[in-house]
This record gives sequence, structure tokens and C-alpha cells, in this order.
Amino acid sequence: MPNQSKSEKKFSELSFSNDEVGTASLMDMMTQEAYICSPDYRVIYLNPAMKKRVGKEARGQLCYKAMHGLDEQCPWCMIEDVKQGKQVETEIESPKDKHTYIVSSAPIQMLDGSISMMNIFTDISDRKKAEDELRKSVERIEFLADILERSNQPLGIGFPDGRLGFCNKAFCELTGYSEEELKTMDWAKVLTPPEWLPGEMQALQKL
Repeated sequence: MPNQSKSEKKFSELSFSNDEVGTASLMDMMTQEAYICSPDYRVIYLNPAMKKRVGKEARGQLCYKAMHGLDEQCPWCMIEDVKQGKQVETEIESPKDKHTYIVSSAPIQMLDGSISMMNIFTDISDRKKAEDELRKSVERIEFLADILERSNQPLGIGFPDGRLGFCNKAFCELTGYSEEELKTMDWAKVLTPPEWLPGEMQALQKL
């Protein structure tokens, strides 16, 4: 490979034990992006999905540079926990592509006895976007509900079965009932004059 550094050449020529070959074979079949890095942050192996993501064969390169375009160790790096034999999971946003991932990290023992780190990326960007849109929608609804509640204009929302789904303070003051009382009564029987009832029900049926 042209222009390889000594470190890149060293890692590109690494041989794998049988267990490591098996792990690499499983990683090759994953649709999720995955790679293995050494304790000094060098990429030992990356599966086809990760190669596609980073756009190159990155063995021997610094993992934080190849995977995320960073010039120093990732602030979320789990290597110290993994060195202690722990399997860990963290949520990140990669500066490289601005996608949000769940990164699952686990220790893997190499042929020379050293402990390296296997990382599997699960892209949750679409889920995070949907959650963000839902949160914004809830905030808008809560904002609107607050405006309606504080309004001086009496407002009540009634259902055809006689229930009141919402009534603001002004509505309570107008009717002389508390919110709790209003929500237990049949508005059609208690609050609506008999001569208005047919028109009210007809209007509700058109909604």
C-alpha cells in the first residue's frame, strides 16, 4: 500500500488467531459497522460496513482519526473499561458524519496476549430525530394548552357523550363550577339549554 507509515504497515501485516479469525468472520457478516482497535488506538480490523462508512481501508491508522475525523482520543472512549474486561455501551454523535450511534465495546484477546477493543456501531439517528420531533411537538402542545388555560376567553371542549375533555379557568368562572365538577357532569344536560341541544349535537356530528 503506498505511503504507509510504519504503524500502518505493522498492523496491515498482523496475523490473527483462530478465535480472532472467527470473530472477524462474524463481523464481516454484520450490517452494522464494526472494528477492532489496539490499546494504543490503532485500527487492527474493520468490517466491510465500516470500510464503506470511512471510505477506505484504515488498518494501522489511529481509530479516532479514521472513525471520527478527530485529532485526539475520543472524549467518550471506553478503552480503560474494556482493558478491565468490561463490556460497555455508550451513545455518541460522530463528528465525521453527524450521525448518532450506540457503540457497544467489548474486550478481545489477541494472539500476543494483549487486550484489544471491539466496537460495534448501531445507527440510531432516525430514532433520535423522531424522538426530537416528538419532544418538540409535545412542547408546542403544552405551550398552546398553557395559553388556552390562561386565556380570559371561556373555553370548554365537549364530546358527544357529554364529557368535557378540557375547560379553562375562565370557563369555570363563567359556569360557577370547579374543573373537577365540570369533568364529572354531562355538559349536554347541565350546561346546555334544551332548545340549543339539537343544534349542538348536529354540529358535533359534523366534526
